[in-house]
Amino acid sequence: MTRPALPEHGVSWGRLKPQMESLAEGDFDWRAGRLALYVFDAGDEVRAVVKDAYAMFMTENGLGPAAFPSLRRMEDDVVGFGLSLLGAPEGACGDMTSGGTESILMAVKTCRDYWRAKDEAKRTEIVVPQSVHPAFNKAAEYLGLTVKRVPVAGDFTADVNAMAAAVGEHTMMVVASAPCFPYGVIDDIEGLSRLAIDRDIWLHVDACVGGYFAPFARMNGVNLSPFDFALPVCGRCPPTCTNTATRPKAHPRCFTDPLRCASIKFSALAIGPPAIWSRPPWRAQDPAAPSQRPGR
Repeated sequence: MTRPALPEHGVSWGRLKPQMESLAEGDFDWRAGRLALYVFDAGDEVRAVVKDAYAMFMTENGLGPAAFPSLRRMEDDVVGFGLSLLGAPEGACGDMTSGGTESILMAVKTCRDYWRAKDEAKRTEIVVPQSVHPAFNKAAEYLGLTVKRVPVAGDFTADVNAMAAAVGEHTMMVVASAPCFPYGVIDDIEGLSRLAIDRDIWLHVDACVGGYFAPFARMNGVNLSPFDFALPVCGRCPPTCTNTATRPKAHPRCFTDPLRCASIKFSALAIGPPAIWSRPPWRAQDPAAPSQRPGR
């Protein structure tokens, strides 16, 4: 295959636009059909608002909240909306990331750093049901951890008893999905919450999609078991949660409760929100960042 070269001369928009339209001819027509992922369409009216709003700030750079406080304010508002929907306690916080994989990576890193700060570096194992997102394995590879995947129960939800049997002295976190991608079912998160409390380990709920769908389903009368910060695990073991919503690009949220914020502030020299990174010193600006994005 010949590598394309940068054209020597530019082309007019009149020529470029039809070229781009032709590229899209092979794409899935999500406007005319149903697509279970990638595009979460709320209809023509909302789509028009999203386009106009995005265009208003498309040249501003989210890497510079000091230069563009409007973007920081909007991020803070969206995070606050999510925390409210998930029943987070006062003092809970969160951060926008580039996607669900980064949110999971940041949650896993924060958990690892928490145990290291408590001189529990031996805790390097994550116990998950077979149905959880593969990003947990990616995070483990990046961070020098291991993942123990446990077969699901007959109803395709996490097998709490089997996961309890898999938890050992090296376990730092158990994981649940609300819902999982392969089967679209919500795990027994109450049962895993009790397990996390009993074993004094973390519980992470991957609520990508469900984090913004389930609260409204509950408001409309659907009987859903607790999956969010209402669970008692919040009182003892720091929970985490990721979710996502309608947006032009993937911007999921990673939420934490006050206990984790306090512990991470302590382990990160009390400089900010969870999963913070702030070294080495740099003359240009403070490199502190709550996610993989620089300059945050």
